[in-house]
Amino acid sequence: MLATDTDIHHLRRVHEPNLTVVRHDVVDGPEFRPGSFGLIHSRALFTHLPDRDAVLSRVAGWLAPGGWLVVEEPILLPTGMLLDPAVGAALTAFEHLMADALGSDFQWARNMPAALRTAGLVEVDVSGALAVTSGGGAINEFWRVTLAHLGADMVDAGLTDHMTLRHALDRLNDPDYRDFTMAFVCAWGRSTS
Repeated sequence: MLATDTDIHHLRRVHEPNLTVVRHDVVDGPEFRPGSFGLIHSRALFTHLPDRDAVLSRVAGWLAPGGWLVVEEPILLPTGMLLDPAVGAALTAFEHLMADALGSDFQWARNMPAALRTAGLVEVDVSGALAVTSGGGAINEFWRVTLAHLGADMVDAGLTDHMTLRHALDRLNDPDYRDFTMAFVCAWGRSTS
């Protein structure tokens, strides 16, 4: 098994006999040989890439005949529909910051089946799961860490203010707070060549 990322700091702590960790940039890093992999899995990657459809096609070319590409990406739900306006405002600020900084598109996952077909894959299908934002849950922890880490940048960019951000973090820390902020979409396809 091969795990790649541009930052392998956390992966270095994983010690499994069948795991090789490699620093690799899927956008402009070295190519893998065509037919190198029977399975390629990515999670929350293509949403943040420039020219994501072209990169996905390149990655599909690394599959062995009959190999599968499995892609999981988030979709942010409409923030204006969230129960708490401050949480909605903070997540809107996050979405804009990521779009401005990286070109992130948190709606791209809707296009994954078409992108997989364009990449020449067959037996393409898709599924999704709604992520519950609930006090103490994994999605809450993701949002708390993300907003705490990027909060100053969001304020500096004029996308939100300290009071809104603080209120959003307080709500996300509230064990009784429940809402739906994102879904995870999983799409897959098989290589024929």
